[in-house]
Amino acid sequence: MIVVNGTEIDISKNNTFNVPFDVSDWLFKPNDRIVFTVKDLFGNLKVQKEMTGNNVDTELNILYVNISADIMRNLDIGTYLYDLKQYSEGVEITMCMPQKLKILAVVNDE
Repeated sequence: MIVVNGTEIDISKNNTFNVPFDVSDWLFKPNDRIVFTVKDLFGNLKVQKEMTGNNVDTELNILYVNISADIMRNLDIGTYLYDLKQYSEGVEITMCMPQKLKILAVVNDE
């Protein structure tokens, strides 16, 4: 289960991360790199997903970030920080300040 409350995201342990982000304030070119990063509270890299401007639905202004359950299994139960960064023609832009990502315990964690 995934619950998005503003910019905070709660996701059940071992689930696929499939979250749409509103990017209506941003412009993307097909070759732009967009990086979704998750770090622990000590700044250690835990998950990084790289996409391109082609991952943006330009009609809806939505960026879909999809991370497999196999990769998400690397995150223990607890609180992490995430952000999005755009790389476009030599310019690096942080699209959001670090936000909370919580991995929650589940009864069935197969």
